[in-house]
Amino acid sequence: MGALDISDSVAEEIVINMIEKEYANKVINTLIPVIEDSAFRILNTEVKKLVDEYEEVCSLKPEKDKSLFVDDDIESILEQTVSGEGLNWRLKCLNADIGTLKGGSLGHVFARPDSGKTSFVASEATYMAGQLKEEDDCILWINNEEKGEKVKLRTYQAVLNADTKAIVTNITKARQLYQERGGGKIKLYDSAMVSIRDIRKLIHQFKPKVVIIDQGDKVAFPRDGEYSQPDRLQRLYQMYRELAKEFNTDIITVGQASGEAEGKKWLQMEYMNNSKTGKPGELDYAIGIGASFAEDEQELRFIHICKNKNGPHGKHTVLFDAPKARYKDV
Repeated sequence: MGALDISDSVAEEIVINMIEKEYANKVINTLIPVIEDSAFRILNTEVKKLVDEYEEVCSLKPEKDKSLFVDDDIESILEQTVSGEGLNWRLKCLNADIGTLKGGSLGHVFARPDSGKTSFVASEATYMAGQLKEEDDCILWINNEEKGEKVKLRTYQAVLNADTKAIVTNITKARQLYQERGGGKIKLYDSAMVSIRDIRKLIHQFKPKVVIIDQGDKVAFPRDGEYSQPDRLQRLYQMYRELAKEFNTDIITVGQASGEAEGKKWLQMEYMNNSKTGKPGELDYAIGIGASFAEDEQELRFIHICKNKNGPHGKHTVLFDAPKARYKDV
């Protein structure tokens, strides 16, 4: 009997159709007790679980034309790890300790509430956006925390190095400069309910150079309710790491520091909220932002790179200009 040669896309479609039929059959069998009046309230539990499983299985497709083995060529290796172009941080201390972002890394920024986390990310993201060269290059910002318009205003302040009053006085000029300086390359996705599946779809669609997730801990994934909180966070950050590697993008998550960090300058990894080991273990670097209660230190922030696979665990005192959403080296 002769072999039938079919394309990869046709074979993939056949497999997906078979998987869909299998899960459709499971859903039907699950719903039979409802039709027979012997079970109720399972659409949002059992059936939803099956649909989540189906979508998760269908998303696990290998990248085409990508070797499973790392290139032996030393020039190529150095290009990817040391000498190649990357995105610089605005803060020189971060460039010195963490280095440029070249794709595939997972970092985490954490601080106590109202310490300037979102402004920190706005300060850095807008500086990176100004370095993007290609027309389709972008930074994807997933916002599930503050009101989206408030976050977007912070990006305007950081791009323009201006407070709200200055922006209001000349809106036309602000709009023009924002685009000229790369602000338009920041795509802000605003939703209180974000899943790992949503993030994956957005990364696949826009192919961002950097992904910011504020806040990282609040993202849902299939069957996450079956985990304890520390285990849930470890699994979630494993998925972030997998996304960063698969799409060769740099992911920066933002999160809270625990109550132990209140008023402390140099935050340690154990101050990350709800996770002492599992979540930190998945990170390439972690940036703790400390603040002081002292009257003469209100405009200072204390950057501690408390985990860093790329270099030193530096401690740096920086200036925080809150009205302009800018962090500056001292």
